[in-house]
Amino acid sequence: MENTISLSTAQKLKSPDWLSEWSIDHNTSAIRFSVSQRNLLARPFRKIRGKFKVYEGLLQTNSEDFSGASIHTIIEADSIYTGKKMRDKQLLSANLLDVEHFPFLRFRSLSFEKGRENKYILEGELSIRGVSKRIVIDVIYRHGVNAITGEITPCFESVFQINRHDYALQSNMFFEAFIEKEITVQLDLEFVRLPDNIF
Repeated sequence: MENTISLSTAQKLKSPDWLSEWSIDHNTSAIRFSVSQRNLLARPFRKIRGKFKVYEGLLQTNSEDFSGASIHTIIEADSIYTGKKMRDKQLLSANLLDVEHFPFLRFRSLSFEKGRENKYILEGELSIRGVSKRIVIDVIYRHGVNAITGEITPCFESVFQINRHDYALQSNMFFEAFIEKEITVQLDLEFVRLPDNIF
């Protein structure tokens, strides 16, 4: 599936309000999730894994180490993929993501503070299915080098959990009996720098 969405500020030209701006590199990034499925004895026995295929993200910063950066991400809900069409269809239904009324998942940062070494604490607002909740997650910063331009390519990794009931992601009794409430989210996001606005 091709990327069909964009952030209003991600115009591939840098804003004069920031030292640098960066957009997600879709060739090297991934937004994944997993949730445990219970057996008839109500014990977790396997994980259902999935990912989102279409998303955009913008990182804006006035510091070289990205502390205090502003981060916005938007995900197209119907780009969800778990490997089974029937399951994806159920996840997009009115009981769960309700993609007809809530086509996007959104995240906007409130603070991004540097800790020790390459660790950061990201606080922000996550919006799913029309419900917005404040979350705090640990982030690890790594960087590579673009083989063509020689520029640093910042990479941010994070694994955290959310409770799907907090976002009204509930379905029928059968679903609730066999699917755990906690969803594990895994982010592997690499960014490329936007060019300066020459106008």
